[in-house]
Formats: sequence, C-alpha cells, structure tokens
Amino acid sequence: MSLVAVSVAEREVGSRFEACALDRDRAAQVEAGLASLIAEGVVVEAAVVATCARSELYLAAPHFHAAVERSVATLASALGVERTVVEQLATVHFGTGALRHLYRVAAGMESAIVGESEVVAQVKAAIERARARRLARGELSHIFERALEVAKEVRSSTQIAHGAASVVTMASDLALAGSEASSVAVGVVGTGAVGTEVARVLTERGAQVTVLTRRDELLREPPEGWRVRPLAELGSVLSHLDAVVLATAATSTILTPSMVPRDHPVRVVDLCRPRAADPGLAAVEGVRLVDLEEVNRLVAGQLERRQEAMTDAELVIERALGQDGALLHAGELNPTLALLYERAEALRRAELERALRRVGDDEAARRALEELSHRLVRKLLHGPSSALRKASSSADDLGPLLAALRSLFDL
Repeated sequence: MSLVAVSVAEREVGSRFEACALDRDRAAQVEAGLASLIAEGVVVEAAVVATCARSELYLAAPHFHAAVERSVATLASALGVERTVVEQLATVHFGTGALRHLYRVAAGMESAIVGESEVVAQVKAAIERARARRLARGELSHIFERALEVAKEVRSSTQIAHGAASVVTMASDLALAGSEASSVAVGVVGTGAVGTEVARVLTERGAQVTVLTRRDELLREPPEGWRVRPLAELGSVLSHLDAVVLATAATSTILTPSMVPRDHPVRVVDLCRPRAADPGLAAVEGVRLVDLEEVNRLVAGQLERRQEAMTDAELVIERALGQDGALLHAGELNPTLALLYERAEALRRAELERALRRVGDDEAARRALEELSHRLVRKLLHGPSSALRKASSSADDLGPLLAALRSLFDL
C-alpha cells in the first residue's frame, strides 16, 4: 500500500491558491468523491486537510498513478475548476516523502507562521472526520495519530512554537502580562477584524473582556463571553481594567493621560495607525504603553527565534521517520512484489502460449518450455526481490527503489 499526499498550499502558490481553497461544503464534496474511489478500489483510505491556506488529500492506495489521477480529478470537480488548474498548482508526495510532509504540516513547519498551533487541531479534525465518514479505518488513521504525536514532540522539545507570532497573539500576551488570565480584566476598543480577534483570543484564554464600541447592534446583543459598553464610557471603565487594547479605525486620539485614574496601573497596547493613544501616557506613573511599532518588533523577534528552531525540529522529524518510515515501506513492499510477480506471470503465460502453438502436441517439448519460462521468471526476479527485502530496513533506501520499480513496470 502506498501513502500519497496531494497538496496545494498558499505558501507555495500565492494568490493562485484561491482557486483551490476548500470551504466546508467543497471539502464534503471531495470526501464524497473519495468515498466513491474507495468503493471502486482505486483508493483504500483517504483524509482531507482543508484550512484557510491549505487543501490536501492524503491517500492510502494500491496504485500510485491511478490514485493521483483520479483524486486530482475529484478535487477539481469539487472546486469547479479545470483539472489542469489543480495539476499545475498541486505538489504530490509519495511514500516517505508523504509521511515527512504530513509530519511537517502537523508540526506547523509548513505554515505561513512557523509553529502556529491551529494546524494541530485542523489535522486532528481531518482524521476524525475521515473516520466518521468511514474513509479511514486502519493504516491511514494510525499514520495521522503518529503525526500528531510527532507534532507534540516537536513543540515540546524545540522552540518552534515559542512566544507570540502574530500581532493579535502578541497583543493578547502583552495585555495579560504573564498573569493568570482569569484574574485579568481587559478592555478592547474596536470591533473590526483585529479587535474582534483580540477579544476572541482573550476570551478563550479566560480573561474578563469588555469590548467598547459604537456599534448599536453589539450593544443590544453582546456576543457570548463579552461585556459590551459604549465607547464613550472608556474613561469610566478604565478604573476597572488591568489592560486595554486599542484596535479601532479612529483617526484621532481616543485615550489620553487625563482619562487614566490616579494610582491605577494599566497596560495600554495601541495597535492603531495613526496612534489612538496619546504618547504622553508613557510618562504616567503605572502606565505601560506599547505601540504598534514595538508590537511588530516583538513579533519579528519571536518569528526569528522560531526560524532558528527549525533545525532542531527537522532533527525530530527525521528521527521519527527513521523509526516509522521503514515500517511504512515494509507495508508497501509485499504488495509491490506481488504486483511485480503478477505482471511477470502474465507476460510469461502470454509468451508461453505463443511458443506452445508452434510446438504442437509434443508433450516433452511443452513441459520443457513451461519449466524454462518458470525458471527465467524466478531467476530474473530473485535479485530485485532480495535487494528490496534487504533495503526494507531503511526508509531512505526502500522508498526510492519502490517508486522506481512501480514507474518502470507501471505497477
């Protein structure tokens, strides 16, 4: 059985990824198409990893070429694009290469933000969905579980996931300042994309979040977990806050030194451009003011640290492949050899039949030809079979050999 990964990632194809992005409905269509391929025997197991920046199919299949060809057609059909579009954008990984790719994806090593944590949950959700829809039952399910284990090891034994790696997560970290989130009251000014995401992250982490806005609909029906107050009350609300994050589209200053209660420590994170916080706040006793430029510098420093950890993460991945890759190919070896012997036997029989028609009824000659054909097949295949079995102890040696064998004999 071969492990195959068909991947289209925004990181690799840029804006062209939009044509191959899978929303929930399209991902369900792909899964339905893969179920049909499983019913036909083209694919044995399958899983779909669909994120905002990644559309990937993972397949356990008996025949590499047929699996890729049919699965790419399935993906193109669900996307409503020509098959050539997917062919031009997709990268195909096979065997140990597919295993390595899955491990790297799960560990966040292939993400636009190196080490981001969301992808772990996305990979886990993908295999759970595949199990629920009876697309994955055995080998592929085990491979995904192993990928999640390797991802956990990468994150725990390296610095690849260290610190905040986006403006939103850095702003949240600065607002909490290392304190227990449940004990921190944070005000978030602004309900655009950034402000909403900061409020969401802080709420998920357990902080007491107050959102200040001018939007009447939010004041009437606050989202779950938020306390929503009118922006005009910012001055009075400040006395109850430990931190405030400014993420508004306002073009003028909305927080000044005079608004901060005397002897009240508060952390101010200003994500606005132009600034929404008066620079004079930095001189107020107890106020810690961080502007967008400093936030960006802090994020850049964390990302640099994560990039430096990539070497350590690579070593974890390769060590895991050394343990798992040979087992993966060992599972491919016997089916591949069986296909090779079947192909050789079919050719032997076809050529023998032609030869026997010339011999006529001479039984001795017929027996001699049949014995000769058997010996030739056995002797021709003995060397390659022995070499493959010897190489089965090494993932690095066996993978390329099996791929070459399948390609040469169209197995």
